[in-house]
Amino acid sequence: MLLESVNVMNHQNQKNEARIGEASRRFLDVIDQPGVHPLIRVASEFFGVPVLLTDERFRIRSVWPRDGTGVEELDDSIRGGSIKAEREWEILDENLSGVNAFYEPFYASTGICARLPRIYGELVWENEVRGHVIVYLGRRPFQQEDLDIVRKLVNLLSLKLRRHQVGMDRWTATLQAKLEVLLDPSTPPQVRQPAVDLLRQEIKGEYGIMVTTIGARASQRAFADYAVSQIQQRFRNVVVLVYDEAIVTLFGEVKRNAVDSQLRPENNELVKWLFRYFEQYDLVSGLSDQFADLDSIYLRYRRALLTARMVERVKGQHYGIFRDFMPMPMLAAVLATETAETFIDPLLYEIKDYDEKNQTEYFQTLFRYAVELYDKDAAAAALSIHKNTLSYRLNRIAELFHVDFSDRRARLNLELSCFLWFLNNNPDRPSADYEKRD
Repeated sequence: MLLESVNVMNHQNQKNEARIGEASRRFLDVIDQPGVHPLIRVASEFFGVPVLLTDERFRIRSVWPRDGTGVEELDDSIRGGSIKAEREWEILDENLSGVNAFYEPFYASTGICARLPRIYGELVWENEVRGHVIVYLGRRPFQQEDLDIVRKLVNLLSLKLRRHQVGMDRWTATLQAKLEVLLDPSTPPQVRQPAVDLLRQEIKGEYGIMVTTIGARASQRAFADYAVSQIQQRFRNVVVLVYDEAIVTLFGEVKRNAVDSQLRPENNELVKWLFRYFEQYDLVSGLSDQFADLDSIYLRYRRALLTARMVERVKGQHYGIFRDFMPMPMLAAVLATETAETFIDPLLYEIKDYDEKNQTEYFQTLFRYAVELYDKDAAAAALSIHKNTLSYRLNRIAELFHVDFSDRRARLNLELSCFLWFLNNNPDRPSADYEKRD
């Protein structure tokens, strides 16, 4: 009987160790991904419950599931950007004994936590509390090895945050202040010029500027502050700050090759990393064209901002480059004062009506061909059809609707009309008072 009990215990220990090992493997699989969000996501998926990362004051830094946890009180806190610190300190006092300044992971299921049991873990380094991990178990049964798994999670999060510790040195703060001066068009010339001179000395080469839109919620601002510190510490020749509900990144060392080629992610490691980093948080970024003169930084900032707003209208897309979206920013400004129907070629309506009556796909074919700037290879790929099929459809469009694709003026008219159609009919487009958002 005793031997049987020992065997059962050994078997259980082996299962526990295997489970801890599996969690560790999953954590390590994403440890090199940028930010802390991948670790929180993996932890949530592993436990099958919501997981939250806060700073030392219980302001939310990361959460998964990100689209809602299903726990009303928790979702309300997430929308507000923080959980109630007073209540959390009460929970800690209720579950911890002794006078130790810091705590090891523990399970709480009584008092305030009776309705929603949870595991707490604390991030500590340099004798300071840096944050908390909370695993909301709810009705999921607690297992003793859960504490070991949370301990491993806390250690890895501490490692990542320690590397990219929030807090800027004085010189970085100075550069941020100078960049903010240049982003404000009302700044007088006598103030602008010293800012230009200082940034020109610090940021070498030609430039690019990226704008990543966030919101006004406290949780979004907390994330933005953290993202700024990560970017600033990870890369040289960069100045980044939060400005007007957006993360603005100015970077240099852009080489002059083909127009804007060095701003594309395949040619620029910083751009590639930034696009990837913000995409995982479902944020949208716009990138300016390449420029050599910091005197024009406000113009480039505006181009990047408008590009980000164009990207917001494209489902499934998280970033774009100004040049790729031209002339849509100009056309969006037109729509602020005029209806799209004023400028859209009636031919588009005619083709769309024909498609509805005859179950053809000529409108989508023409639309994609035009917005791909009459590149047959790109249009065929976007439509997922063979190039020969595309050519057949274009010939039929030419015959049925008397479209002359060799006429440069006609092509330009169709191209602009298609861009306007997109802006006017995209279901996710912002309100018509486009420019008033500034």
